[in-house]
Amino acid sequence: MEMGSAGQIKMRDTVLKGCFGFLLMVFFMATASSPAAQSARLPENMSVSFTGKFLYHGYDQSCRRNSENGIYWSRYRIGRVGDEVRQLLDFRLFEEQRPLFHLAEAPGSDLYISNSGFIAFLDTREHYRGEVAVHFYSKCGRHLFSETFQGGFLFGFSSGGGSFGVCTPGGFYITLASSIPDGIVDGSGSLVNANAQTIDSFAPVTSVDTIVPYWNTTGSQVLTVTAADNLSGIASVAFYFYDSDDNASWDGPVLITTDTASPYTITFSFDNGSGYYRFYSIGVDNAGNTETAPTANDTMCCYDNEYPNSTINNPTTTYNNSLTNITGTATDTYSGVASVTITIYNSTDNTYFTGTNWQASSTDLTCNGTTSWYYEDTTAFPTWTSGKSYIINSTATDTAGNVELAADSKSFTYDTDNPTCEIDVP
Repeated sequence: MEMGSAGQIKMRDTVLKGCFGFLLMVFFMATASSPAAQSARLPENMSVSFTGKFLYHGYDQSCRRNSENGIYWSRYRIGRVGDEVRQLLDFRLFEEQRPLFHLAEAPGSDLYISNSGFIAFLDTREHYRGEVAVHFYSKCGRHLFSETFQGGFLFGFSSGGGSFGVCTPGGFYITLASSIPDGIVDGSGSLVNANAQTIDSFAPVTSVDTIVPYWNTTGSQVLTVTAADNLSGIASVAFYFYDSDDNASWDGPVLITTDTASPYTITFSFDNGSGYYRFYSIGVDNAGNTETAPTANDTMCCYDNEYPNSTINNPTTTYNNSLTNITGTATDTYSGVASVTITIYNSTDNTYFTGTNWQASSTDLTCNGTTSWYYEDTTAFPTWTSGKSYIINSTATDTAGNVELAADSKSFTYDTDNPTCEIDVP
């Protein structure tokens, strides 16, 4: 088998990775190490420019190309030479010493000859667009069919000579598969049935879309997966989750469900209650390739249906003759305290403080701080009236938007009147 870059044209150095490289190894291993394959390297009159163009340096002499087993061989002349193409003129194919057919001009700039006499001419005229066309001919000179490959960079016949492999960024292809039942060639080398296979060695790529907003208070979350597969297509997408109470120690993964139809969207109900949740997806394509689970989550969110709590620390007594600030604390389990508000109610006059005056309707007054908060003696502080009673209520709101259910409350009477006494006796 002759193996090289774009029909023995030296193209970009490419490293085959993972299963992609493994398929290549299996496909070519039987012949890649043979002496003929090792010697059939880049011709001296070919190179690749730094822009990726094929460069041919022509010379007017006959050239020869052999099949690996040496049974089939060709002779041709190099004609006009350009950056991307060159002419192969007066092409002649032989089986040992017996001539088989002649072409005045071959339909390509380079060629491969298989051990069974098939010829693959590589047409690089559209290489500037990343395309290489391969024209397949039988040993009797009949044009069988042509295929165009986007980004093809490694080509070669199998050792049996009936299959031709092409590597592209999108997968590994086998065509001209005469070794498959219903092969394509009869005894004379004529076309019977064009049969081709695509080997999809690439796993699909899927990801759960980013959840916005991060905090959830409804108990229901729509999860959508973006999925892509270059060749055989998506067969199914599995949804998984981890959960945690502290955003540090995680339980899982747990399979939520598997979706087999696009769009890949489900509704998740936070099976384990309030807490932190991480999500990821695993796709399987129609060739059976399974995506590897990610090392990190695709996206995450927190389900927070826990209500914050606030406590009033000052005033502390039921009677006060001086009150210049109101203080307290607040706590929340998950998302954290976002704000604290208070109301100041004059229960004697049935009015609420607005920040500047007193009115009949309730007004929320914003405090400074969160887990430790205060409302102090500033221009927005009330003037207390001796002898009147007041009620202060505090309410916390967390980052997720949960509002404290039962406000903390403190009642006091403001008293600045000095006591009096009388002596009854004597």
